[in-house]
Amino acid sequence: MNLPTNFVKNVRQAFGQSGERFLTDLPHLISEASRRWDLVIGEPYPLSYHYVCAVRRRDGTPAVLKIGLPDRELTSEINTLGLYLGQGACRLYDADPGAGMLLLECLAPGTMLANLEDDDQAIRIVAEVLCAIQHPAPEGDGFLTLRG
Repeated sequence: MNLPTNFVKNVRQAFGQSGERFLTDLPHLISEASRRWDLVIGEPYPLSYHYVCAVRRRDGTPAVLKIGLPDRELTSEINTLGLYLGQGACRLYDADPGAGMLLLECLAPGTMLANLEDDDQAIRIVAEVLCAIQHPAPEGDGFLTLRG
């Protein structure tokens, strides 16, 4: 598998030996996700610390496959997206926290807020998204906190 140099460097520096195992196991993880969720694997997006690529589901729906090292941060992301239910964020179609795999709704980027000429409109959009994602954090583990 031909992975971008910066991605490999980031994973090695951030995760050490676990990152090395992740890079070695990545082709298997992609194959496992493809088999499990009946996906056609597409091209990767620009990679930083997680492997993220375009996929097509069995019914032809575009989606996104994200694979990362299983850790508290990735588990919190999975739990948070599950809580949002697609309101203000992409839908979480399915996930395997133990394997670090997420199957996500594919969102088409729109206009960047910084490119809007109307600051009031940009502020309204931000406020709408913040209201949509505002949920009390469930009790127990599985979510990162600002204090933590």
